[in-house]
Amino acid sequence: MSRELAIAITIAIAVLILAAMVVGWRRRLRRDSALTAPIGVPEHAEVTGRYEILYVATTQHDQPLERLALKPLAYRARGELVLTDRG
Repeated sequence: MSRELAIAITIAIAVLILAAMVVGWRRRLRRDSALTAPIGVPEHAEVTGRYEILYVATTQHDQPLERLALKPLAYRARGELVLTDRG
């Protein structure tokens, strides 16, 4: 096998992997499009603390590896964690 053929095969495999990642992410976005995230502070709640955080992912209860792609929480971003007496 020549060096050029090995490089071509490696590039083809990398492109296939990236394409599978894109297809998987789009399917996850479509799957989770009906779900919404509760954003904001509940009414009549007393704020006990505010912290700057780096938001990474939303997951289901007892399924820490099953990421949910909820809008606007689909991508990593800076955010603010607000603790209240109601949770």
